[in-house]
Amino acid sequence: MYFGNLQQPKVSTATHHHEQSPVMQIYERYSELLEQPFGIEILERLRKDRRVNDMDGKLLYLGASGSRFDVNNLAMWYLSVWNDQSKERADQALEDYLDRDTYPVTKALWVKGIELSEAVEVANEISIVSIHEMPMSSDKINFLRQRLQCQAPDPVPIPEAAIIINCEVPKYASPAEDSLFWSIEEDLLALAWLLNLLPRVSCTPFYSTCYAEDVPFGIFGGSGGGLPLSDVPGGRARKISDESFEELRQYFGCYQSKKTGEWRRIQFALKRFSQARRRDEVEDIILDLCISLEMLLLNDNDNNNQLSLAFRLRGSWLIAESDIERVEIFKQLKDLYNYRSQVAHSGMLCKNKPNKIVNVRKQVRGFIEIAERILRKVILDGTPDWTKLVLNVK
Repeated sequence: MYFGNLQQPKVSTATHHHEQSPVMQIYERYSELLEQPFGIEILERLRKDRRVNDMDGKLLYLGASGSRFDVNNLAMWYLSVWNDQSKERADQALEDYLDRDTYPVTKALWVKGIELSEAVEVANEISIVSIHEMPMSSDKINFLRQRLQCQAPDPVPIPEAAIIINCEVPKYASPAEDSLFWSIEEDLLALAWLLNLLPRVSCTPFYSTCYAEDVPFGIFGGSGGGLPLSDVPGGRARKISDESFEELRQYFGCYQSKKTGEWRRIQFALKRFSQARRRDEVEDIILDLCISLEMLLLNDNDNNNQLSLAFRLRGSWLIAESDIERVEIFKQLKDLYNYRSQVAHSGMLCKNKPNKIVNVRKQVRGFIEIAERILRKVILDGTPDWTKLVLNVK
């Protein structure tokens, strides 16, 4: 344990499970110091500052939420910087914060299912970074602690990476800024789902939040609001190769040109495809894959006419590169849709006959590869004119 300038232990960011979070460490130590003579003096100094008085009762903007201003929190943050760094640094940080109308934050979407060795910029200053490169926060510390505790053969997956973008936010909350942040949120979510198109990757968004450093939150406050995102749990994270990121940039560029109702449909299809990759039960895999593909292949079939035929005709004509391959994909899509109908209508696959279910399991990898190819084709080239496609009209 290291002691600082005020003879208080410095904030520990160790990942040992017995350590308290940085937030609790600060509150426990510095709330008591506010009752000491120099703590009382600092509070009086702050209350005499016009800039502090102007903040009284206002809702501070944290990027994803708001927090009512509290002069005690400001004083405790000031004392923590004084203790851990120096009084000069605390004075400078306080002046900078009080004088600024905006401040920088890191908007972050923690994701499960991927890991990488170094940060990669994808587009428009949006990057994917390892957990180790994320700003220090209670969230990061908690995730690292969970990681150390998960030593079982099949541990509960935890975030190993985050999709981030750095931006400026105003000091006080406003509806306009909140709307802008939700637009950024949509871009980060889109990238998370597009990661599922990379080989053998099953990525799911986990937790959305913001972090700020050198202000009275950041590590002091843990995080600037948060949005927990639940989904079907997966297995261990997969490392993404450097070659895959160029492919990802291409997908994200196509997404940015499709910010319409079409993208909403594609996003739902990606979510179902991602879920299928994380499923264990073959029946669940079949249902998720079919729902994903129906969103892409049957989007204009309002009257539900000849669904099975349109499903396999459109899918095979869309991605096949030869007549022989088209016939094979046609047969596979026919099997997939038949299995889907069995499960959806009776709750059973192959009448629960074990030997037949084993054979279906052997087909699953092929079904996933076809779905992946169809998703890529629609994202990169858009939805075709289905009539011209199946009639082979150029």
